[in-house]
Amino acid sequence: MGNKTATEVARAFINGKRLSKGNYLSTGKQFLLFGNVIAEKNNDWGKDPYPQITQGGGFYIQDCGWCSSTTATALNALPSVRLRRCKGEWIWDEKCKWNGQKLFVEYQK
Repeated sequence: MGNKTATEVARAFINGKRLSKGNYLSTGKQFLLFGNVIAEKNNDWGKDPYPQITQGGGFYIQDCGWCSSTTATALNALPSVRLRRCKGEWIWDEKCKWNGQKLFVEYQK
């Protein structure tokens, strides 16, 4: 379970609202940690292969090269994200490893 600040800012991100608290920032379209974009609703990293999904209940995540407990707290504050770290690697939903690169997450509103 994430901390209160991460949860509040993640909720603002999901609801498309701007909120800045501590090291967390939601622009409404992006969720940033220490100035790094760790989640984004529309894929500004390139052409969005799933525009119909990202408009209705999905977003992209990445770790920006930081496999840390702070990054895990921030990402786990988002809906449908279940990550943990094990020996410096990400484990996604207890099923597989994740390399921290851009990953699409679908969720139900």
